[in-house]
Amino acid sequence: MKHVYLAGPDVFLPDALDVARAKKSICATYGLKGIFPLDQELDLTGLSPQAQGLAIFAANARLMDTCDYCIANCTPFRGPSMDVGTAVEIGYMHARGKKVWGYT
Repeated sequence: MKHVYLAGPDVFLPDALDVARAKKSICATYGLKGIFPLDQELDLTGLSPQAQGLAIFAANARLMDTCDYCIANCTPFRGPSMDVGTAVEIGYMHARGKKVWGYT
């Protein structure tokens, strides 16, 4: 079964885990296993904001490395543009030679 990384600002939504479950269900319908950034435990206690950002990136990179594809929510978020973290995830997956699809 192919794994697909579900990138996007959905992690910031109040119902992020419900959104993740719905997206994973859609993936399963098509024979894919959806992987959501919150599918991991991450202890950021006592870390500076910079260290927190680096820890989040490293954890998400480990998840992305396990995936075959990326589907990215590019809907504008907190302004007129897409979420910058999602842009980084798209670039990371592309640099790894993995197919990326975006939607809005």
